[in-house]
Amino acid sequence: MSDEFSRYAQSRWTRLVHFGLLLGCEVHDAEDMAQSTLLKCFAQWDKVSAAMDTDAYVYKMLINEWRSRGRGDGSARSFLDIYRTERQSNWIAKAFSGSISSLL
Repeated sequence: MSDEFSRYAQSRWTRLVHFGLLLGCEVHDAEDMAQSTLLKCFAQWDKVSAAMDTDAYVYKMLINEWRSRGRGDGSARSFLDIYRTERQSNWIAKAFSGSISSLL
């Protein structure tokens, strides 16, 4: 079991960290979440490896880890949140630039 899990963990580490980054985590938080998720996987490896789609099961575990850390409550900014904020900022800046220039 440990050899199979070890190969799995080594092959998925980078992807799990990248997924944490996509969820809006800082690098060190994404690494911590990936490590915690893999520790939980190791403890339940018989169940995890028997899943129909092992990767999907592990990603769901990572999402649950993210939520349990309070990241899923809106406190972390995802890529989409940053994009929306940038679009709003640009719109507000354009709207006010016209108003300000008309005042001058």
